[in-house]
Amino acid sequence: MLERLTERAVEKHLTAILTELDLPAEHTQVHRRVRAVLTYRSATSG
Repeated sequence: MLERLTERAVEKHLTAILTELDLPAEHTQVHRRVRAVLTYRSATSG
């Protein structure tokens, strides 16, 4: 059985992840997402 995710649920979880990474709010969510990926990559690279 597939459960449906609402847009609000996805945004809520994304906001929680970005807050956990201590990425401050900026003009657009895109910048925070890019910074989150870069933070993750730098933490996991070798």
